[in-house]
Amino acid sequence: MEFVVDSELNHRIVKGGKNPLVFEPEIDWGRFKAPTIIDGY
Repeated sequence: MEFVVDSELNHRIVKGGKNPLVFEPEIDWGRFKAPTIIDGY
């Protein structure tokens, strides 16, 4: 599968499967204190 994302986070599938599983975390950025999202999880 080729999944293209532009600078405005619009996405499209160029080739391959049509139903990608994408995890989009819900984060309260006002309370998030880790330096990066990876460090926070």
